[in-house]
Amino acid sequence: MKGRPRVYGKKVVLPELWTEEEFFKEAEISVYGRKPIPVRFLVKDFLWKSVKRMVRFILADHPERGRIILLTTDIEVDPLDAIRLYPARFKIETSFKNAIHVVGAYAYRFWMKMWKPDKGRR
Repeated sequence: MKGRPRVYGKKVVLPELWTEEEFFKEAEISVYGRKPIPVRFLVKDFLWKSVKRMVRFILADHPERGRIILLTTDIEVDPLDAIRLYPARFKIETSFKNAIHVVGAYAYRFWMKMWKPDKGRR
């Protein structure tokens, strides 16, 4: 093959990774302090063309919630920690939504009212 060596490998279709049953691991995790439950998971690190860096995909099969695919740019993250932390995302998003719509925390006027004009710049 002539030219520059390939940087990226063969294209991977994420949903097709669910067929690699033999590579899945199983562990028990507890979310929100509930009783531990068995979760199947698979971890794959890829060089992703869109972001031009290594990313970690974690495929998790939860017995009650179903299948999810998590993505992180921290390829050192423990997959069980990522699975355990994922539900906290919804609490954080709800808090931000309340802060914006109920309190008006991120409104332009809210922040500008606190700043004093800089008389030296005009």
